[in-house]
Amino acid sequence: MYPSSSARAEEIDTGADWPLPRLREFVAEEQERLAAAFDLITGERWEAEVITAQGRIVPASIIPWLRARELWIHAYDLQLGGDFAFMPEDFLGALVEDVLTHRRTRQTIEVEVSGPPADLARWLTGRGASPRLHLAAGFELPKLPPWL
Repeated sequence: MYPSSSARAEEIDTGADWPLPRLREFVAEEQERLAAAFDLITGERWEAEVITAQGRIVPASIIPWLRARELWIHAYDLQLGGDFAFMPEDFLGALVEDVLTHRRTRQTIEVEVSGPPADLARWLTGRGASPRLHLAAGFELPKLPPWL
């Protein structure tokens, strides 16, 4: 999606100053470009290897998930009314599983936490805890850093 991590950071910094209508327009334009690119991918090409921003090698078939994840989470980050509670239930389940898988490979989380999927997803992605999350007695909910 970006030629380098610095190009990504530069685009994010630039977009952070845009008014909301321009940001919406940009997202729509980029979505159209991505949809057109997806239309060109057929059959076995969905299994072609691509490299993520984190350097992971994954099949091209995962790109729609990565895009959905990026849009939903950053809609929350903009603090313009987006909230994990508005995210579809099946998306939240997949997000929680995805983040847990990623965190398990990089760090140990030694507490068992339960609560609504939206609150679990918010906490696991490093975007704050909720009083609706519950722990086993005697444990404190650790503050998690951003996951990516």
